[in-house]
Amino acid sequence: MIKRAYIVIASIVLSTMVIGSWLTQQGMAWYQTISLPVFTPPRSVFPLVWTALYLLTALAACLWWKAAQSKKDRILISFLFVSNAVLNGLWSYLFFYRHLIGWAIIDAIALFISLVALIYAMRPITRWGAILLWPYAAWVAFAVFLNTVIWLKN
Repeated sequence: MIKRAYIVIASIVLSTMVIGSWLTQQGMAWYQTISLPVFTPPRSVFPLVWTALYLLTALAACLWWKAAQSKKDRILISFLFVSNAVLNGLWSYLFFYRHLIGWAIIDAIALFISLVALIYAMRPITRWGAILLWPYAAWVAFAVFLNTVIWLKN
C-alpha cells in the first residue's frame, strides 16, 4: 500500500511539473516582450528552483504519508496537496498561457494560502515534512510580489 502511495505522489508531482513547464513554454515569447522588474531572476534560475521545490514537495508528501495515522489526516492533507498542485498549474495557465497577469496574482495568493494550510496541517504529523515545504512557500511569496510588480508595470 505504501509503495503505491509513493508512485501516486511522484506521479502527481511529475504531472504538475510537466504541465506547468509546458504551459510556461507556450508563453515564453510573450514573456520576453513584457516589462519586468530589475530583480526578476534570470530565466535559467526558474527551472532549477522549480525542480528543487518539486523534489522537496514529493519528499514532504512521502514523509507525511508514512507518518499519517488516521484516515482523516490522509484525506485532509491529500486534498491540500492536490489543491496545491491544481493551483500551481493554474498559475502557469493564467500567467503564461492566457497572459492574465491580474488573475495569476489571485491564483498565486491562493497557492500561498494553500501552502500555509498544508504546512500547518502537516506540522503535527511530520515536522520535517512541514519544514521541507518552507522554501516552496518562500518562493511563492516572492512570486506573488514579482507577479504584482509585473502587473503594475504592464
